[in-house]
Formats: sequence, C-alpha cells, structure tokens
Amino acid sequence: MPHLTLGNERFYYETEGKGPPLVLIAGYSCDLNLWSGVREELARDFQLVLFDHRGVGKTEAFKDSFTIETMAEDVVHLIDALKLERPAVLGHSMGGGIVQVLAHRFMDKIGKTIIAQAVIKLTPAARAALVGNLNLLQDGVPRKRLAELIIPWLFSDALIDNPEFCELFIRLQEENPNPATPEGLARQCDALMKFDSRSWYPQIKTAPLILAGDEDRLCPPKSAEELAAKIPNARLHVFRGVGHVSPVECPQAFCEAVRSFLKRG
Repeated sequence: MPHLTLGNERFYYETEGKGPPLVLIAGYSCDLNLWSGVREELARDFQLVLFDHRGVGKTEAFKDSFTIETMAEDVVHLIDALKLERPAVLGHSMGGGIVQVLAHRFMDKIGKTIIAQAVIKLTPAARAALVGNLNLLQDGVPRKRLAELIIPWLFSDALIDNPEFCELFIRLQEENPNPATPEGLARQCDALMKFDSRSWYPQIKTAPLILAGDEDRLCPPKSAEELAAKIPNARLHVFRGVGHVSPVECPQAFCEAVRSFLKRG
C-alpha cells in the first residue's frame, strides 16, 4: 500500500487518472473513500491525488494535537514529495478550511482552488452536533446509532426520506474496515473547532470556486455566500436540493462544476 513519510509521520495516499494534477482533500472524519462516487469520472480529465488525513483511514495514528494549519502543511509536504507542479486543490467541508489556508499561506505551491461546503467558522449548531457525536463515540455508542444521528446533518430532506439510501449509509459506516478512532477524531474535532478564517479569508487571491448545497445544515450556504462576496473574483455555485455531502448526493453535477471551472481559461 502506498505510504509517504512526511516529517515524522506516514500518510496513506492513492493516485488515479491522467492529466493536470488535482489534490482531493476530504472533510472531518472522512478518509479518501469520500470521493468514491466522483473519482472515476474526475480521473478521466485529471491526475487525482487522494490521501487519508491525520487521525483517519490508513494513515498512521498521531499522538499529538494539530491544527487546520498543520493539515494544510501536510498537503504542501505531499505536493512536494510527489513533485506536483502547482496542482489544483479541492477541499470538502473541513478540507475546504484547509484549502483556505493553502490559498492564504501557500499560494506559490498550488494552482486553482475549489472550496466545497466549508465554513469560515463553525456555527454553534454545527459545533454542538460534532461534539455530541464525538462524545457518544467515546462513550462506546455503536457506530450504527451514530450514523443514524448524523444523517439529518449530512443530507437533504429527499435522501433523509429515502429508507434504502439511509440503510446503505448506515451499513457502510458499520462495515468500514478502517474506522476513525475516537482519539483521532478528537484531535480532528479540536482542530476544526479552533478554525476561524474571518480575519484573513478576504486576502485570498486564488479566485476560487465556492460550492454550496442549499439544504446544507452543517455548513449553511450563508458561509459560502460570504466567502464568495469577499474573496476577489470568487465564483459561487449552489447545488439545489442538496445537503452537506455533494460528492455523494449529486456526483454528476459535482463533477460537471469542478470540470467546468478547472478547464476554463
């Protein structure tokens, strides 16, 4: 299995496709399987680089705490190790916070930027939902029950009302061969709780594409609207009838938006 040693830690990563490089950065608690519904389609046009963050998937466990800025530095080290020439970067949710840091601090390392369903700072409701879910995991509540509780925060009303989809989502969480550990998630959650780009995100100059879902309860579209309004030359695209996880809920529309943005001159 492909691992890279970045600093003192080993990260799991995969590559797929040919074309201009595109680094996919998953969100809180997610490993690279977040992109399962879109990676084949995107790999038709791009060389995809996917990886597991600190604390999740097949990346080795981390003993120390870290920040979103630390995770952005991980991406820079990955770019350098793979000798990627200013790749495009796409981050979803927490990954969108990481992309904000990359665009602010490491603009010389990256190309075009896409911030998907991210926040400037978590809302009180989102903080309560994530902390509550983490506390239940630490208390030993079965992952099936945790999945049931998080569904309303992740998906649109149409999917919440679809028993087959909900059953599939719950089963995938139960059967995950590499579930995030409580310790790993606690460190990710702490990093996400501390993230606040309000004082500097208007300084971003990469003219990003901002993606939002109009039924996103975890990262409401208001955050995307604020990002798009204050970042110079940013573009906003809102998926209608979609919750928080657009790569899962509307993969075709997601790929079309990404492809159109990255391929335009």
